[in-house]
Amino acid sequence: VIQLGRSSCDINFDWDTVNPVGTSAVSNSAGKVLATGNSGLNKPFSVKYNNEVFYLKNSGQQLDFKNTFSTCASATEWNGSVCQKATCHNGASNPPMCTFDEKTGECNNGAVNPPICKKIPTYIEN
Repeated sequence: VIQLGRSSCDINFDWDTVNPVGTSAVSNSAGKVLATGNSGLNKPFSVKYNNEVFYLKNSGQQLDFKNTFSTCASATEWNGSVCQKATCHNGASNPPMCTFDEKTGECNNGAVNPPICKKIPTYIEN
């Protein structure tokens, strides 16, 4: 789970190479080598928003891969760069205004008729 203001979360990663030919390497989706060695225990790796794949290779041969998934923490949403505080919108310019319930993760305006509140992501333009 990615916390407010962050773009990734950390996990502890383990691997073991049985009968290695050379030294093994663990790399991420971008091909960046994160660790070398024929085994590793509780190595801290970063998982970017949505998903990250980790590959175990030995002497250039892929031995295994693990697909990991992440999401923003409760009461936050992805804005294209980081997890930010969630917002609610109903498209109305007059009350009832939408409020975000951080306990349930839902938007509410107290009305039983439209306009209905919806949680929508807010993207930052680059």
